[in-house]
Amino acid sequence: MVKERYGLHYQIALNNEQQEDEARVIDYDGHQILNHFTLKDLGKPIFYE
Repeated sequence: MVKERYGLHYQIALNNEQQEDEARVIDYDGHQILNHFTLKDLGKPIFYE
């Protein structure tokens, strides 16, 4: 789902050879993320007590 919605930006982040660890950040702007995804897309919430 992320690959389809972010397109080329997804591929650029995935193939970033300058990044030394395995974690890849596709988007850190909350407003932009919610423009790409709805809360319904994220599925049921998980609650912990």
